[in-house]
Amino acid sequence: MLFQPIEWTAASYVVTFQAGLTVLVGLILLVPSALGKQDGFYKSYYQKYEKYEPLTDEGEDTLRIVEMKIGSHNLYWGIASLGALIAGGGAQIMCILQLAPMLTVLYYFFKVNEKFCMIISCAFILAFCYLGFLSMPMLPTVVWQPAAVFLMMHSGLVLLAGTVFLTGKTASVYESEPQLKKLMNREREILMGTQLLGGALGGFGAVITNGPENYCLLLAPVWLVTGGVNWIGIGDKKDAISHWVVTLLFACFALVPRVLQ
Repeated sequence: MLFQPIEWTAASYVVTFQAGLTVLVGLILLVPSALGKQDGFYKSYYQKYEKYEPLTDEGEDTLRIVEMKIGSHNLYWGIASLGALIAGGGAQIMCILQLAPMLTVLYYFFKVNEKFCMIISCAFILAFCYLGFLSMPMLPTVVWQPAAVFLMMHSGLVLLAGTVFLTGKTASVYESEPQLKKLMNREREILMGTQLLGGALGGFGAVITNGPENYCLLLAPVWLVTGGVNWIGIGDKKDAISHWVVTLLFACFALVPRVLQ
C-alpha cells in the first residue's frame, strides 16, 4: 500500500509538532552520547540541581549510557507517533491515543519538579483533548492483514513493558537484565515507561487507521538503533540481537506485501 497524503488539519499539526519535538529531544540526547561525549545533559543537570537522586555509584560513563538509552526510547516514541500519522492518517485518533503518555510524562515532570516542562505538557494535553474529542472520530473497519496482526502483538508487548516500568514492578525485569538495574531510579523508570507507552499506542494507531505496512517500514530502522544502544551502551548483546530480529520482522511485514503485489 502506497503512502497517502496527510490531510493537514489542526490535529495533524499538533501531533506532528509534539512528535517532532520528541524526536528532536531524543536526537539531542542520543547522538552526542553515542559519539562519546561525557559532559552531557544528565551530568550538567545533576550539577545544576542537587534535588535529583543520582545513583550512589553512577559516574560520567553511566550517565552517558543513560542518555543513550533515554534518547533512543524518546526517538522510538516520536517516530512511532509520526509513523502512525504518515502511515494511516487519523490525526484525531492519535490525539486521543497520545493523551495517556502525555499524562504520564506530566507526572514525571511533576515528580522531578520541572515547572516549565509541566506547563508545556499541559498545553499539549489540552490541545489533544480539544482536537481529539471536539467531535468523535469515525473509526474505520480494521483490515486484519498479517502486518496488522503482528503489529498488534508487538505493540501489546511494548505496552506491557511500559506498564511494568510505570508501576515500578520491575524486579523480574532486572533479574533478566541486571545491566539495566544499575542505570535506573524511580524517575527514569517512569520516563522509560512513558516512552514505551507512547510508542506502543502509536503502533495501535497505525493498526486502527489501516496503515500497518507503511508504519512497519518507517519504524524498522528505530529498532536497529535501540539494539545498537543496548550493545555499545550496557553491553547487552542478547537484547541487542532481539531488537535486530524485530528490525527484520518489521522490514519483512513492510516489504513482502509490496513485492507480492
